[in-house]
Amino acid sequence: MSRSVISAIGLLLFATGGAAFSNFKVTSFYSDNAIGDGFPGGSGSGSSSGTNTGWTAGGGVDWMFASQWSVKAEYLYVDLGNKSINVPLSNTAAFTQTMVVNADLTTQIVRLGLNYQFH
Repeated sequence: MSRSVISAIGLLLFATGGAAFSNFKVTSFYSDNAIGDGFPGGSGSGSSSGTNTGWTAGGGVDWMFASQWSVKAEYLYVDLGNKSINVPLSNTAAFTQTMVVNADLTTQIVRLGLNYQFH
């Protein structure tokens, strides 16, 4: 009895996109030194955490180079918006202020992979 194997070797280009979710924690610290008797140093900190919802889009290529093996490369851009954090600063009881720090919650991801298909 003879057996033949049909090999499918090819290239697959693809695009992807959808919703993205992430837990995050952003913390900001501030401290400066006194520059004289009339200008005391100050310090403060602030943080924010939670879950942000956003979007992702990307694309890639998957190349089947043997009957059960393929390699892939994929790029994703993820945008989860931004977050503003209030950082209260205090130099003296009479001199307080609030600094606002903006955190951009975006990332770019590149993935490479080697796949084996079980038949």
